[in-house]
Amino acid sequence: MDNDSRKARIKTYLEGLMTGKIRGNAMECLEFVHRNPGTNLREMSEQICMPIQSSSSALSNLMDAGIIKEVGQIKLNDSYFSKLEFVENAEEQDQLAHNRKKEKIKQLAKKGLEEYGDGLGFTLKQELETI
Repeated sequence: MDNDSRKARIKTYLEGLMTGKIRGNAMECLEFVHRNPGTNLREMSEQICMPIQSSSSALSNLMDAGIIKEVGQIKLNDSYFSKLEFVENAEEQDQLAHNRKKEKIKQLAKKGLEEYGDGLGFTLKQELETI
C-alpha cells in the first residue's frame, strides 16, 4: 500500500470514529486512551468493563492504524503491560502504521520459516530469510 493510500485509510478510520460510524470496542478504547495517556491494557479493560481479549483486539486494530502507540511498560504483579498514548499527528500515525505493518510481515516470514522451512524451495526460503 502506498503512502497516500495509507493516509487515506487512516483518515477514513478516524473520521468513522469521530462521526460515530465506527462504534463499539474500538471507540471505547480510543476514548479511554485519549483521556488517560499512559494507561495500559489491564487498567483500561477494568475501567471500561471490557474483557481483556476484546480490548486487546480493539487496541491492536488502533495500533495497526497508527492511532495508538506504546510509550513504555509497566509491571503489574508478575506481568508487563505496555503504556499507551493517542497519536494526534497524521505523519506520525502514518509512520507508526507503516512500521507496524513491516514488523508483522517480518513475524509472519519468521513463523513460516520455522513451521514450513523444510518444505520450502531454496529460492523462496532465501527470500523469506531476507525479510
